[in-house]
Parts: sequence; structure tokens; C-alpha cells
Amino acid sequence: MTNHNGTPAQPGDMPLQVENAHRSARRRAFEIATLYALIAAGWFFVTHQTLSFITSFAPQFNSKPIEFDAVEDVSFAIVTAVALFLLLRRDIRLQDEANEALWRANDDLELRVARRTAALAAERAKLLNILDAMPDGVAIIRQPCVVEYANPAMQRQWGTPDGRSCSAYFTGRECPCQWCKTPLTEAGEALRWHWRAAEAHRTYEVVDTPLIGIDGEIATLEIHHDVTDREIAVREQVRLLDQIDAERRLFQAVIENAPAAIALFTGADFGLRWANREYYRKLSLHLAVANSHPTLATGQAPYHPAVDFQDMFKHVHETGRPYVNPEFEYASSGRAPLYWQWSVLPLSTDATTLPDLLLVAHDVTASLCPQTD
Repeated sequence: MTNHNGTPAQPGDMPLQVENAHRSARRRAFEIATLYALIAAGWFFVTHQTLSFITSFAPQFNSKPIEFDAVEDVSFAIVTAVALFLLLRRDIRLQDEANEALWRANDDLELRVARRTAALAAERAKLLNILDAMPDGVAIIRQPCVVEYANPAMQRQWGTPDGRSCSAYFTGRECPCQWCKTPLTEAGEALRWHWRAAEAHRTYEVVDTPLIGIDGEIATLEIHHDVTDREIAVREQVRLLDQIDAERRLFQAVIENAPAAIALFTGADFGLRWANREYYRKLSLHLAVANSHPTLATGQAPYHPAVDFQDMFKHVHETGRPYVNPEFEYASSGRAPLYWQWSVLPLSTDATTLPDLLLVAHDVTASLCPQTD
């Protein structure tokens, strides 16, 4: 804090200033009262001595004796001077105290303004440090579309603003951008949009937020988040998914048209999940609908009067070892016996679920029982 004269204030200065003001009041009152006393003395001397001098040289004026009340005049002058001194000292002291109160209030106001200014400067420096440390590009655009600030990430991509307009800064053209969102943010609307920067061959996710300054002027806080790599990754992911889907369809077509009977059963209850055409054509299903081929079939394990498929599947499921029979005889009602290369394999997808069972059966009847003419 400073004193009213601009010098730095020290502890204990204020009572000293008040005491000095009181002394100054007494001194000024004494000076004025002394001046009044001198004037009164001069007037007393003039009025008394001049008349005596005139009467001594002009007897005609001495026809009537002049009576002087010197004691009363002197007493009145002294009393008047003392009263004037007291009144003036009181008035001057009150005036000095009022001035001192004003100086004190002014010093306090200056101190608060200085503290507030320092706090605002610290907050501004903190905000700028945060913006400077951000990996995304940040710019502050003020009316009329002038880039006032750009953080280091923004400057690495677009250079220093140098007071240029946002269109000149980002596109190198002075004409306003067709996609300009500044009027919307100036209206108080926050926006999120994508911008393809053709010059930089980059894609940005842009966030525009209205920013109200101390003077009430609305600016735009613009953040550029580079999403080019993310978009490339998304496109690559879509390409891979399409490739996987194409390979899945190809694999499914191969399995569907394979000469072997292939079926997948659940590990929980050995219910049929999926089977190819050869399975439905060559192996009869208990509870299966004839000539039906749904994507997710409903049924149980193949039926055989002499073989308990449930026990077979359960054994594979419990031991985790496949069951293989190169000459499995399978005879269904109304059909001649068929011989199969029969395999039941545990198929694990992850460690937390029961493994499914994969049945692969290839008809070898023709090789084992060749027909003769």
C-alpha cells in the first residue's frame, strides 16, 4: 500500500500521519490567529496613534476630547484571536482528518485493485499454461474472426496467428469459410463438428464454445482434436470386418458343401447348434424335421438303437479327449447299414464356458463294401 503522496506505506505510518495532520492544523490555526492579532494591533495603532497625531497638529479637531478604551480593545483583540485560533484549529483538524480518511480509503482501494490485478494475472497465466500444455490445438477467435491466441500444438500445425483472420490462418484464403460456425457461437451456442483440412490432409473433431471476456465481448474458444488416425483405424476395422465376413461366408459355403457330415453340439446339454447339408442328408435326427435345414437346428444327438450317443458325448466332454472310430457302423430304420469315419472333438472357445462338441463323419461305405455287378 502507498501513501497519498505515492510513497510506500510502512507499519505505523497512519497514526504518525494523523499526528502530523493535527500538528499542521495547530500550526496553520496559530499562523492565521497570529496574522489576525497583528492586523488588530496594526488597526489599534492606526486608530489610536493617528488620531493623537492629527489632534496634536490640528487643534481645531481637539475641541472635543477623544476618549480611548485601549485596555478593552486589547482584551477584545486577544480574546478574538484566541477564539479564532481554537475554531480554526478544530475546523482545519476535521478537514485534515476527512482528507486523511479519503487518502486511507484511496490507499485501501489501490491495494485491493493491485491484489485483484495480480490474482487475475495469476489466473490468466495458469489458464495459458494449461492451454499451452494441451496436446490438442486450441485457439481463441475474437470478432471479427481474428485469431487472438493459438497454443503451441495449434502453432505446430498452422504457424503463428500474427493477427490473421481464422480463414486466412486455417485455409490461407481471406474469404470467409463456407463452414464457419462463428456466428452460432457468438449467439451462445456450443458446437461439435468434424472438419476435413484438405491442405493438411487431416481430419479434426472441432469443439467451438462461446467465451465471454471481462468487457462482455463474446469470443470463440476452438479446440481441434486430430481424429485422422482414429478414422483410418475405423476404416481399417471396417475393411477387416468385411474381410472376415467374406471369409466366414466362404468357409460356411465350404462346410455346407463338404462331402462329410459336420455338426456342432452344445457342451451343456448336447443339443444341436448347427449342421451342414450332408449331416441332414445322411444322418437321421431324433426329433428333427425331415428335409429341414435351419441355421440353428433344434434337436438331440443322432439316434442309433445300439449306441448311446449321450454317453459318447459325455465321455468326450469329461475327458477332453476326442473319440475317433474309422469304421463306425450306423444303421437307421429302413436303410442299409452305413460305415463312417467318425470323430467327436471337444471344441473350446474360452476357459470360462463348457466346450462344444464337433462331430465330423465321412461315409466310407463304398470303400468298405464295394458293390458288385
